[in-house]
Amino acid sequence: MTDSLSATNPGRRLRIAIVVEAFPVDPGSVTGLPVFNKVRELKKIADVTVYYCRAAYVGTSHSDARRYALNRSSAGDVPVYNVYFPAVRLLSRPMNGRNCAHHLIPLLREHQPDAILAFFLYPQGYAAVLAANKLNIPAILVAMGSDVRQIPDLSTKLLTQRAVRHADSVLTVSEDLRQRTIALGAAPDRVHTVMNGCNQRLFHVGDRTVAREELQIPADQELVVFVGRLVPVKQLEDLISAARILSATHPHLQVVCIGEGSCRTPLLHSVHHKKLNEVVRFIGAKSQPEIAKWLAACNVFCLPSKSEGSPNVIFEALACGRPVVATNVGGIPDLVDSQCGILVRPKASAELARALHDALGRRWNEAAIAARLHRTWRDMAEEIHQHVWNAIAARQSSTDAVGSRTMSAPSARI
Repeated sequence: MTDSLSATNPGRRLRIAIVVEAFPVDPGSVTGLPVFNKVRELKKIADVTVYYCRAAYVGTSHSDARRYALNRSSAGDVPVYNVYFPAVRLLSRPMNGRNCAHHLIPLLREHQPDAILAFFLYPQGYAAVLAANKLNIPAILVAMGSDVRQIPDLSTKLLTQRAVRHADSVLTVSEDLRQRTIALGAAPDRVHTVMNGCNQRLFHVGDRTVAREELQIPADQELVVFVGRLVPVKQLEDLISAARILSATHPHLQVVCIGEGSCRTPLLHSVHHKKLNEVVRFIGAKSQPEIAKWLAACNVFCLPSKSEGSPNVIFEALACGRPVVATNVGGIPDLVDSQCGILVRPKASAELARALHDALGRRWNEAAIAARLHRTWRDMAEEIHQHVWNAIAARQSSTDAVGSRTMSAPSARI
């Protein structure tokens, strides 16, 4: 840090370097939108710069890391540096954290932040811890879900463990993730749950009739909506199978899936094979205002994932007063109970069909549902900001007492 800071009397706004693995830098992009929502609110109470750290895989258009390392852009009014580090698919994974840090540290030295806040544990969080120790500032990591629940291999697990053990603080979006992070070796007193929020100016109880008129949806249609990436972990094949079961007794059923992803083509084939073309629709990615309109129009929101952290779309559905049918995985049970939805086991399409049948047949209190999670992105940003201050104060105290902690570089054999 360039000058002395006091957590109780800062004297100036914090300068926070925010390291991310996804961010909506391209016009119309929804990639990393939840992180962007957090950062945009943080920017109102701190000076932030985002470092979008991405692997530049050999043989791709981004293979020249030096060419892209200082490419500056923005998302909204948030300044963004696109930091590319060289990588070889799979082979370089154990070195990606150190390579990322190598390209990140010169920028951080130039900008002199007071702390580093990193979203996603490896390689971005690992690189943040290495960089923070070089600069003698705290590193605060934010576990997103898949970086804890779906670690792909042993080397990534070992490096993720090293990152959470040496970070000044780790924030998680659910209690489930907090316990899993502690199981990785993080000190319990340095792991804190900070729940997500949502944009309640967009997501609130709306008139279903009006929304349906705008979307040209018949009034008698039983509309189930999914929003998310079309990827294997979302287990959309189960939703398609459940729709096939339900269609026999629900002639006005319509399932609308919003999002894009690698599974779109096989899912469309599955819909065609099951003769559900008139029942299940995939309408691509939509903007936040469009998603809010679809949630206002629907009867039930459904999320059949086999793994989740604390899905922000559930906050949005509940804010719109819509009941949720979802799987009892990750942080979802913290958000959904019998008063606002129905939970089922993952990968159980018949059970999912029964839950959707029950949810469609029940009269829900939309006002009571919307009042359950009255939490905004600003609420989350203020909590994160306080944890950053706490980490600065703790590091200052630790440095005064015993000197700064260090983290060794990863072994080349790992």
